[in-house]
Amino acid sequence: METTHTQEKVFPSIKEKNKHNNSRRATILKISISNVVFKYGLIGGACYILNFFLFKILGLVQVIELSFINFVILAIVAFMALSRFKAQTNGLNKMGYLEGLATAFFIGVVSFAVLSVFMVFYLTYIDAPFMSYIQSKNLAGISVTPSSIAIILFIEGAAIGAIIALVLMQYFKKRLNQS
Repeated sequence: METTHTQEKVFPSIKEKNKHNNSRRATILKISISNVVFKYGLIGGACYILNFFLFKILGLVQVIELSFINFVILAIVAFMALSRFKAQTNGLNKMGYLEGLATAFFIGVVSFAVLSVFMVFYLTYIDAPFMSYIQSKNLAGISVTPSSIAIILFIEGAAIGAIIALVLMQYFKKRLNQS
């Protein structure tokens, strides 16, 4: 009886090895996805900020409709992130539909969080006259502060992030797991 117990310690069952490998793979996948989210979220946030300064230089910062360019930037950054994940893992880590959806969504959340924090700092400490301009153009008649603008930007980014994630995953749902 002891030899059987000793054999199990020396020769673990295939089921135990698979269980260990699956848990290791899941850990590696989670780490890789979180790295992708934060890396590309920061890249997206930096692109939005550069876009803002470009519009400021060109005198187009008052044209609110041009903010849709941030959505295009988000779509490009999320597409690059999902493509890069597939290329770097070379089929070793499979990304499921929900993982890809969450990755694209959270890239939008992180990137717009970066933009929101920047806008609070910018409107409070760097360009207070621009904040006054925004308040003067407020048609809703509600109190507008740098914090409220940041919250609106964040919610807008999360909402568009969800939409872009859904659109991208329609493209990627078959391609992510193909070798």
